[in-house]
Amino acid sequence: SLSSGTAYTLDMPAGAIRDAAGNAFAGLANYDFVAADVGAPSLESASVSRSGTAVILRFTEALEPATVGPGNFVVSVGGQVAATTGGIVSGNTAVLLLHQAAAVGGVVSVTYSDPVGDQVAGIVQERAGNDAAGFTLTGSRAASPPPVVTSQSGQVTGGLGTGANRFTTGY
Repeated sequence: SLSSGTAYTLDMPAGAIRDAAGNAFAGLANYDFVAADVGAPSLESASVSRSGTAVILRFTEALEPATVGPGNFVVSVGGQVAATTGGIVSGNTAVLLLHQAAAVGGVVSVTYSDPVGDQVAGIVQERAGNDAAGFTLTGSRAASPPPVVTSQSGQVTGGLGTGANRFTTGY
């Protein structure tokens, strides 16, 4: 298979293939192309900052900053929807800034639902236009070693720490 975003050159000699009527293909020389990026970004890891005032989400690909904002996510702390004051996107990382810090031991959940259809805003999308799948992660903010995800739905392809599907917190 071809790797997304990789440049290739194709050479095919005349007569290498024929159509159903037996006509020979004229051939190609130095046909340059770049393989299309058709892979969607997926959530790789999530963490809560040491101060408890930010949720950090890392994806498998660089995100399109213009399409990602704090309104794309529902963050709950202690079972209550938490207000976000903004967000920052840099490369493959999205940071959601919380109005109030999550307490040590507080349960933090993050949900993203990919809207149906072709949108240009309100979505988590990488630069080629592929949407991330929806997900829900739940964990707790701890003052010592990070906790393991207590529940997760959606696709998480990697992890932070010793294994996949980890929701880690700063301490």
